[in-house]
Amino acid sequence: MHDTGPGSPPENAGDGSDGTPLRRRENRPVTFDRRRSVPATFDIGAALELHLDQCKTRRSMINLLEQWLAEARNRDQASQNPEYAAALERALEVMGKAPDVETAIVMLQRR
Repeated sequence: MHDTGPGSPPENAGDGSDGTPLRRRENRPVTFDRRRSVPATFDIGAALELHLDQCKTRRSMINLLEQWLAEARNRDQASQNPEYAAALERALEVMGKAPDVETAIVMLQRR
């Protein structure tokens, strides 16, 4: 039971609703949207890192990337994503030029 008599704290005390109006609750239009529009990117480095236990050598990582790229290109036109294919091609280049697999993954994750 809550004590609602004189001198007791209001019911909403301590629940964070200290009377600050939220513009979305009042259906006011948003004059400035603080969210940035960031283009979707593909973190191929993170995906490769998940496969480090399975693909321990550069050749096995390159084979994995080539498999992903072939699958990306063989999808029907409606589900193809050219940015994904480009990210895979770039990952193949980085994997081929990096001194080792781990360095290549780090390089891919930094971009």
